[in-house]
Amino acid sequence: MLGMILKTLRRPFSSLRFGAFFIALALIGLTACSSGSNAESQSSPTTTIPKIKVVATTAILGDLAQKIGGDQVDVSVLIPAGADPHEFEASASQVAKLRDAQLVIANGLDLEERLTSVLDQAASSGVKVFSVAPLVDPIVITNQDESDHGHDHGSENEKGETLDPHFWLDPTRMAQAASLVADQLIAIGVPATVAEANAATYANDAKAAEAQANTILQSIPPASRKLITNHDALGYFAQRFGFTVIGTVIPGGSTLAEPSAADVRELAELIRTNNLPAIFSESTTSPQFVETIAREAGRSVKVVTLPIESFGNDGITTYSDLIIAIANGIANGLGSRPS
Repeated sequence: MLGMILKTLRRPFSSLRFGAFFIALALIGLTACSSGSNAESQSSPTTTIPKIKVVATTAILGDLAQKIGGDQVDVSVLIPAGADPHEFEASASQVAKLRDAQLVIANGLDLEERLTSVLDQAASSGVKVFSVAPLVDPIVITNQDESDHGHDHGSENEKGETLDPHFWLDPTRMAQAASLVADQLIAIGVPATVAEANAATYANDAKAAEAQANTILQSIPPASRKLITNHDALGYFAQRFGFTVIGTVIPGGSTLAEPSAADVRELAELIRTNNLPAIFSESTTSPQFVETIAREAGRSVKVVTLPIESFGNDGITTYSDLIIAIANGIANGLGSRPS
């Protein structure tokens, strides 16, 4: 361009008017290109798409929602890792967060006993509250004390039987839950291709954890597959892996009760009769009653703590971690962990 301008200046005066006109056009074009390029670069800000707000009541459900929704969702968890979901009460800020959510994922069947009213209020205000446990073929709590019947320790079916809320301890039901949660997330805007692919991955991981747990537990003979637990939380795990829960320290599915003196004597006798080497507690509850029963049995009985409701603590950061840790705890407690 500069060479053309110099050639024009060397021409006779008669042609200078045309040359000047040409130079002016060239300069205008350069200016326009430069300003247009700057304007284009300044008028193209990056648009950030807001994430879908999801609130989960428990850490295990929060992890499930995050795994399925991926970077499409912003997941908050109400009950912190290591807290007992039966006892947890929401703060004012958490209640406000519930009302702002596009979806609330709850366990249901009264696992979150003291959150029932705030969840109901959120639903009444128009928030979608989705409870998973009632939809995964819940089992009946078999160690329900008659004196405890009718208390707020789990929802009842049409027969008046109390349903067990601890469904996540069955990997097959968790695979089903992944599909159910995916449907809910798709309904509020998560792309179906994303949610369905992530749900399939989660389900495959759950099935792999089930296979590994079976390997860990395989050397325990059928006659030794008997469990006494702190509260009735291992029903699903026992059903899936071929165990029987023969007694619970706290009757029913809640932790908000205490055993009577007669309960303690009965459980101690069960330990002696069945020659049990261990009884099982949870990391979110006090081992006090379990330890009392172990002493009452009058023999060397181990108290083994399992991470049943403490997802996110003690290095347990995935669902597979949880199932494998429980399987290892039971196998170690019963003295049959394979080498």
